[in-house]
Order: sequence, then structure tokens, then C-alpha cells
Amino acid sequence: MKLNHEQRQTLNTLYSYLLDERRRLKTRKNNTKWFYVMTAVMALIFYLDGFGKEKYEAVVYIVAGVWFMSFLFLGEYFDWANKGLVFCRKGIANQNKELKKHGLVAFLDSKTKRLTISKEDSNTFYDFEKLLDKEAADVSPEKTQKLIDELGRKIKKLDEDKTGDLKKPIKLVSGMHDDDAVFAIAETKDGGARSVRWDYQKKEWEPTTKSVGSIMRQKPASAFVKERLGIKLTKEDKEVLKLKTEGIITTHDFFDEKGDVIYSKEVKTPKGTFVKLEIKISKKDFTIDQMKGIKNSIWVYVRNNPLDCFDRLRKEIKGLNVPYAVKYPFSEHEGYRILVGKGDKIKQNLYENGKGNISKMTKEMKDWEVYAGVAVKNTKKKTIN
Repeated sequence: MKLNHEQRQTLNTLYSYLLDERRRLKTRKNNTKWFYVMTAVMALIFYLDGFGKEKYEAVVYIVAGVWFMSFLFLGEYFDWANKGLVFCRKGIANQNKELKKHGLVAFLDSKTKRLTISKEDSNTFYDFEKLLDKEAADVSPEKTQKLIDELGRKIKKLDEDKTGDLKKPIKLVSGMHDDDAVFAIAETKDGGARSVRWDYQKKEWEPTTKSVGSIMRQKPASAFVKERLGIKLTKEDKEVLKLKTEGIITTHDFFDEKGDVIYSKEVKTPKGTFVKLEIKISKKDFTIDQMKGIKNSIWVYVRNNPLDCFDRLRKEIKGLNVPYAVKYPFSEHEGYRILVGKGDKIKQNLYENGKGNISKMTKEMKDWEVYAGVAVKNTKKKTIN
């Protein structure tokens, strides 16, 4: 027998009323028993004339008191003295009416003291609690887990059906193209090809319904897009991300998150020796977008302003308001002047002797001229304050 929610709720309420009625009737039965016992004792006392004997007086008063209390509780036999029992029986009657609408009858089994239910036109009886236990077993954690496992197998099979024609591991037969997502063409088991899309959350290629022709018409995916989406990069992609520039050398490996980005240029002195101008910026303070912007600026500076392109680069970096260190070679003296600053503010003025030893600048050194240009034949000299 299967019960719906409304039937279960009605039977639960009926069961609680029946148990309450049973408890109240048991209490009344016990009170009646004590009344009869005390009445018998009182009759014996009268027979022995205990009320007239002093030696029985204490016992007689106690027995009389218990008898009187039993008499009062005997009132539970009558509706006016046991309103709780009346309320229970009204509740039982109401729930039985509800059950009748569903074609059910219910009662407490005299042997098991459990609620028994049946259909009105049936001779088959069911234990209500056992029915509930069976329903609970149908939604037990073990059965729920079994259903989840079965659902998982079905989903896995659907995924296999969807990707089953792709050759594993995935082998791309085209370049990657950028169209709101990265698409490519992958080889299938039968030697054909189909379109795939990069799932950046799962970090894997998955089939797509996008046509091969529409994919090939899109722009190629850049190294920056591939890196951002977690796609394995080729050697050529990694070279692109090093942000190489022309005219001023950039030392920067995008895949190394620590260290510095260094822009440098060798300059030939009047003595025929070569020295290096250098700007150093920590990677933690320099974003990839800022590096790309600098790369474009260098391309312009080297072609249009070859004599002071390095100085222009320093001014642009000052405008980014990032911490930097710039190293200029002295014109007539050995060593370098190192300026450490951020934005327009110079925080430190240092001297390097050319062998890696660094010290503070003296007042005299601050007047020494440095090479600020990048041309070999037309080296520009200036004093930095």
C-alpha cells in the first residue's frame, strides 16, 4: 500500500490521538483500582469499629484521605470530569472522517498496540509504522547514493558519446582562433576533423557545433590570450611574450613572475669603449599591459628620436608612477650614476664604480656629466639633477 502525503499526515495525527486516549484510559483504570482497594479497606475499618479506637486513629485518617482522592479521580469516568479524554475522542472522530474520504480505516491493534490500517473494502491489514519504514528505506542514503552513481554513469556515457569520435589525446590539425573563445580543428578517430572549443575552467578541448569555415575566418589567438586561458604555449608563443623590442633591448621572461624587467642600450664612449644605459623595474610593480605600451613607445622613439630615445623612455616610465632604477654611464669618469625613484620623485642618488660596488653620491659627483643618448656617433651629454 502506498500513502500520499495527506494520508500520512492524517494517520500520524490519528495515531497520536489514539496513543493519548490509551494513556488516559490506563490512568483512569489505575485510579479505579485504587478506589476499590481503599473502599474495601474503609469497609474493614467500619467493621472493626476503627473510628472509635484511638490506636487505629492515625491509620484511619490516612486511609480515608486516599479513599477520598480516589473517589475524586473516579470522576474521569464522566465527560464533565475528563475534558482531555473528550478532546482526544473528538480528534479521533475527525481524523477517521478524513480517512474515510480516502477509503481507509485505522485502529490500534489490541495485541501489538500499533496503528493498523486497511482499505474499507479489503481484508488486508497493514502496520502503519512498517509502511513508513519501507518508504524511508526507499529514500535511504544507500539507495540515494546508488541512484547518484547510476546517474553519473549515464552522464559519463553521454559525454563519451559526445566526444567519442575525437582522437585521444586531442590532436589539433589547425591553428587556434579567437572568437569570444578559442576554437580549433581537431582530428577524429576515422581520420576526419571536427571543431573544438577550449574550456578554460576544465582546461581541456571539447567538441562544438561551430562550423570549420566560420572558425578559420576568425583572427588567430594571440600568445597573450592563450596564456590568460591556460593553454599550453609553443616555443614561438613564449618568444612573443618576452616582449622583445628593437633598438633598446628588453630583458624579460613573462613566465618568470619574479625578478626585474630591464631595458638597456650599449653606448660607445669617445675613448672607444662601450657602456650601458639601463632602466630596471620590478615585475611585481609592472603589469603586462604597461610592458606592451612601453614596447610600442620604444618602436617610435628609436626611429623618430634616436639621439635621446632612452631619455624619452625614462620620462614615459616616470609617467606610469611605478618604482624604477635608471643607470647612466659618466662621460669623463669611471662608473655609473644610479637614480632610484617613483614617478617624478627621486628617492636615492647612488654611484656604481663599474665593478658592482655601490655607494652614495658625493656632492662633487652630482656635477659629473653622464651619457643620456643612444647614438654611437652623436652621443649626448647632460647633467642630471
